Amino acid sequence: VGGLAHYIEDEGIPTTQIALIRRHAEEIKPPRALAVPFELGRPLGAPNHPEFQRRVLKNCLELLSREAGPVLEDFPDEPPAEEMEQEGWVCPINLSIPPKNLSDEDLVREALEREVALIKPWYEESKNKRGNRTNLGVSGKSPEEIAAFLSSVLVKRGETASPIEGKPTAHAFKQMADDLRYFYMEAAI
Repeated sequence: VGGLAHYIEDEGIPTTQIALIRRHAEEIKPPRALAVPFELGRPLGAPNHPEFQRRVLKNCLELLSREAGPVLEDFPDEPPAEEMEQEGWVCPINLSIPPKNLSDEDLVREALEREVALIKPWYEESKNKRGNRTNLGVSGKSPEEIAAFLSSVLVKRGETASPIEGKPTAHAFKQMADDLRYFYMEAAI
């Protein structure tokens, strides 16, 4: 965005921007930028704090009153955070796997099946909140069956037979991969 701002300014339109990574703004030297100390993905700071977000926008827009540039100013405040957010985002499940003396297929299958088992309660809770609606089911297989099939395909490649009668392995793989994607997405929402 900083590079594009130079072209826009050349056409006589003033620009300003929020810089999440100060070093980038220092290198690109946009005409006007407000460097903010927020985590990536949150250019206005903490969500659900409209007054704070307005202050960020106001500080950024005030840079438009500056004629000469480049201007790079720092936003003075840290975002307000809930106690829980102070520590940052963390995965609610432990996906580490103790090393075992297993074949590649068994190791991949065990890791994927364990991950599915850990995520399943989150999926079920999310599904219940949505009135038991789900996109999972295109293949007609359970997440556990999908994990076993996909781990076999990952290790054995062309040797794995299709678990869906009348469908080629590639078609079954696509349907089951879509189902697993729905499973993970719905567990996260």
